[in-house]
Amino acid sequence: MTTPTIPPTKPTPTAVIGKFTNASLQDIFQTFDGEGNLLANMNYLGAINTGGLISVVPQTIRVVISSAELLALNNTPVAVTPAPLPGKIIIPQFFSVIYTAGTVPYTITGSDGDFYLDWSGQTFGSDSLGLFPDTGLVDQTASNIFLGGCTSNGQDPLRLIANIINQPIVLGIKDSLSLGNGSLAIAIAYITVTP
Repeated sequence: MTTPTIPPTKPTPTAVIGKFTNASLQDIFQTFDGEGNLLANMNYLGAINTGGLISVVPQTIRVVISSAELLALNNTPVAVTPAPLPGKIIIPQFFSVIYTAGTVPYTITGSDGDFYLDWSGQTFGSDSLGLFPDTGLVDQTASNIFLGGCTSNGQDPLRLIANIINQPIVLGIKDSLSLGNGSLAIAIAYITVTP
């Protein structure tokens, strides 16, 4: 028996292979082996996962934190990633922060000195996934940029899986901010894994 050959299709810059509204947040596509095991999928965010275990390419998201959110941040952390699909854990890779100065710099009350990125519900500290300075960033009259790697701050962020599964990554602060009116734009690259 001969196997039929299918000529390759060349992509075109204007071709649309498929377009649909995914209101139910289901996978865009899935492939399975002969026994029905998931080999690969593309989730509703466009991340391609292999074996249902880990995404192949990091996803990147950019979130702007408003002045009102910054002023309330020590009491109300702000999500910088969406929650992952059920049964998944977000593993952040690296991030960038752009502070766009307003007309009034922030006044910082407290001596901690850092913003923190961590899974929702975790205590912010030196073992958080990522941190960057509040002093020298948001208390300035000029706009600034900070680049950081996650888990590169010298600590090991050991966590119980039960506490981080299905949780988004959030931004928090121990110090208090007042008076300022600038904003932070945070871009974070991450993958999702199945424990």
